[in-house]
Amino acid sequence: RGWITDAALSDSDSAGTRRLAVRTYGLLYLFDIDAVTWRPTSLVGKCSLDGLPEKQRGEGLTWLEDGRLLFNHEGVRERMFAGRCP
Repeated sequence: RGWITDAALSDSDSAGTRRLAVRTYGLLYLFDIDAVTWRPTSLVGKCSLDGLPEKQRGEGLTWLEDGRLLFNHEGVRERMFAGRCP
């Protein structure tokens, strides 16, 4: 469960804040990003992915323009899921 399967950097929001989302098979971690060094500064969210039907094969994620995350997994023509981690 602890293997990192993907990570994605968000676009800047209206305040200039960017976030890094890091996905494992079972959890999603959100970090603030330092605007100067581009390094993660603090953990701002941790969400369980147990509600996703594809959690055992889930590997990818990306940010959508509205701030939600899009989750995908292994396979051809598989469904994707969008959601937020507070």
